[in-house]
Amino acid sequence: MKLSDVASMARGQLLGQDVTINGFSTDSRQVKADQLFVALKGEKFDGHNFIDDQLCAQASALFLHRDVDSLLPKILVDDTLLGLSNWAQAWRCQVNPQVIGVTGSNGKTTVKQMLTSVFSRLGPTCSTQGNLNNHIGVPLTLLQLEQHDQYAVIEMGANHLGEINHLSRLVTPDIAIITNAGPAHLEGFGSIQGVAQGKGEIINGVKPDGVIVLNADDQYLNFWCHKAQHLNVITFGFNMHADVRGEIAADGQLDIHIKDTLLSIKLPLLGKHNACNALAVVAAAKAAAASEQDIKVGLEGMTQASSRLQVKTAIKGAQIIDDSYNANPASLSAAIDVLCAQSSDSWLVLGDMGELGEDAENIHTQMGQLAKSAGVKKLFALGQLSKCAVAGFGDNGFSFCDHQTLADAVTAELHQGCCVLVKGSRAMQMEKIVNLLVVTEAVH
Repeated sequence: MKLSDVASMARGQLLGQDVTINGFSTDSRQVKADQLFVALKGEKFDGHNFIDDQLCAQASALFLHRDVDSLLPKILVDDTLLGLSNWAQAWRCQVNPQVIGVTGSNGKTTVKQMLTSVFSRLGPTCSTQGNLNNHIGVPLTLLQLEQHDQYAVIEMGANHLGEINHLSRLVTPDIAIITNAGPAHLEGFGSIQGVAQGKGEIINGVKPDGVIVLNADDQYLNFWCHKAQHLNVITFGFNMHADVRGEIAADGQLDIHIKDTLLSIKLPLLGKHNACNALAVVAAAKAAAASEQDIKVGLEGMTQASSRLQVKTAIKGAQIIDDSYNANPASLSAAIDVLCAQSSDSWLVLGDMGELGEDAENIHTQMGQLAKSAGVKKLFALGQLSKCAVAGFGDNGFSFCDHQTLADAVTAELHQGCCVLVKGSRAMQMEKIVNLLVVTEAVH
C-alpha cells in the first residue's frame, strides 16, 4: 500500500517520500524491512521512545503523533491509536467482507472459533487471533484483512461502558452476536445491568439492514430486543420460543430446531454452555446463508481453544480439566457443571477471580457454596479472594499461597478416577498448576 493511501485513511499528514509499505508493526522489536512502524502511546509506554537508529535502518516509514528526528517518511496524526482506528475502519470498508461481530460475558472466544470453522468452509475468512479483542486489538485485526477475504469474524471485549460502542462502529458488523450478560468486569461496569448495557452497545454499529443474534435464555433479552428494533433479530437458546432452539439428546447429541427443520450435531466440546454457543453460531451462519451441511461439518470439526475445558491426563491416572485461561462466576458455574458430570470424585482448583468490584469477597464465598452443593468433593484455592471460597465450601476446602505448594498438596491425594478442574483469572496463571499435574499434553 502507498503511504499516501495510509495517510488518507488515517486522516493524517504525509511528510516525506510517498513510499510503498508491505505491512506494519506496533512492536519496535518486530519491525521488518518495508514495514511501517506505528508508535502507539499507552499508560506505561510510548512507542516514540523506541525509535532509534536500528529501527530506522529496518523500517520504511513511521506513523507518529509527534515528530521525531528521522529522515524516514512519516505520517503525522493527532493520536496514533485514533489514526490506527481510522485506517482500520477505512480498510474494512474497502475490503468489505461479510463481517460477524461477537461480544458477551462468556463464550465469545469459543463462538469466534466455531464461526471461523464454519465460514472457512465457505470462503477466505479472517478472524481475531488470540486476545486481540480490545481498543487496540480490534483495529489490528481489521488491518489483517486481505482483499480476497469474503468473511471476517471479529471478537469484541470490554471492561467498561462505551468500549463496545466504539469497537462496533469501527467493525460495522453485518451480523452481530451477544452471547450473554453475566457478572464479569463488574469493577468497570458497576453491575450486571451495566454489563448488559455495555454488551448491547454492539447493536449501535450493526449495518442498518443487519442482523442481531440474541440469547433467548438471557434475562436481558427484552432489553436488547427493544434496543435493536431497527434490525433483524434472531434468537437462540433452549427456550421454546427461540428461533434456533436446542435440545440435548440422551447420547449428548445436540438437536437444533430451525423453523421446520432439524439439524443434529455431535459437538467436540463439553458442557451445555458450549451447546448454547453452537446455537448462536447456527443462527448467525443461517443468517449469512450458510448451508446446514457446512454448519454441521464446521461445528463438528472445530478444535477447542487452548486451556478452555480441555481434558488432559494427570499423574496417578487422574484427569485434569484445564479451564485455566480465565474465570468469572458464570464461566466457573458452567465449568463446575462439566466437572461434576465427568466424575463422582470431582475436585476444584480455584484461583482468584478478578474485576468483581466491591462484592468480590461475597461472590467468592457464594462460588464456594455452589461448588459444594454441586457435588465437588475437594477445593484447593490460590489467592486472597479464594480464601472466601474455601470458607463458603467448608470441610475439605484448603487455601494456598503459591502454585507449587498447592500442586504438591493435590499430587499427594490424586488417584485414578478423580477429576480435577483448574480455573482462575488470567492474572493467577493457573496454567502453572496444570503443567505441574499433567503427564502429557495430549488432549482427548
